Amino acid sequence: MRDPRFTTNPQRVANREILNPLLNARFLEGSRAQWIDVLTEAGVPCGSVRSVAEALEDPQIHARNMVVEAEHAILGAMRVV
Repeated sequence: MRDPRFTTNPQRVANREILNPLLNARFLEGSRAQWIDVLTEAGVPCGSVRSVAEALEDPQIHARNMVVEAEHAILGAMRVV
């Protein structure tokens, strides 16, 4: 799409109320992995925005022991960051 309202970053910021719904609708057309592939191929820096649950399941989190089990006086054993 070549819309002059979005040519420069200041224009995108000024027109974000128009741009955001357009982008949201377009991003719903593919999966997160598909968009990362497309954007990476186009040279656009990007990455996955994860949910808290997804982030806590990352292998690096486990390798660094960033989630541990702790004993709570009332609740008992619980996992904490």
